[in-house]
Amino acid sequence: MFERHGRRSKICVSITEAFPLCGPALRPVCLKVEVTNQGKKPVVLTRVNFLLNGRVLLVTHPTSNVQFPIELQLGQSCWIIEASAEIAKAIKGAESERKVRLTGICQDEFHENYLSDEFEFDVDAWGE
Repeated sequence: MFERHGRRSKICVSITEAFPLCGPALRPVCLKVEVTNQGKKPVVLTRVNFLLNGRVLLVTHPTSNVQFPIELQLGQSCWIIEASAEIAKAIKGAESERKVRLTGICQDEFHENYLSDEFEFDVDAWGE
């Protein structure tokens, strides 16, 4: 059993602010969900997204460095980003709170979810 445990996937999910480059200029500030496979075997990811109060937050134009589903090899990572203003707009339609906690989520081919730590997001500050 110990040996089997050592071969399991270990998926790490994080959510942070990002400042993507677009040519010589910076794009608007974004939120980024990054997923890294730190385990001993590949894992197939079917989606990466943002959660708000346990519900998937629907964002219209997330950008990613991969197409899902994807097999993430040991040490590989993938990410999605979305403009903070777009996220604020989506939250305003779903929540009355002005300061919320977002979580990054990814799901594997067996429908197991992996979550990031919570990220405090001020809707009013980013929604202008």
